[in-house]
Amino acid sequence: MGIPGVIVRDNTIFLARYAASSIGATKPQPLIYVNGMLLSNGADNIGWLSPESVQAVEVYNAINAPMQYSKGRSAGVILIWTK
Repeated sequence: MGIPGVIVRDNTIFLARYAASSIGATKPQPLIYVNGMLLSNGADNIGWLSPESVQAVEVYNAINAPMQYSKGRSAGVILIWTK
């Protein structure tokens, strides 16, 4: 069983992109952290992470995200913890 929007293929982790709306604007991306450090380019900056090194993944919507990670954003938070 996987996590919706998280794809592991060829030993690489990908995050599914949000579809563009009918007026062409993209939806906000979730904030992505690895071991508590914010990734500057979010999903664009996760290809280096090996699936074998992942210990846990936490996915939060905007309402349930821990305050220290959410920064008041409404797109949610993904926390990735490595071994």
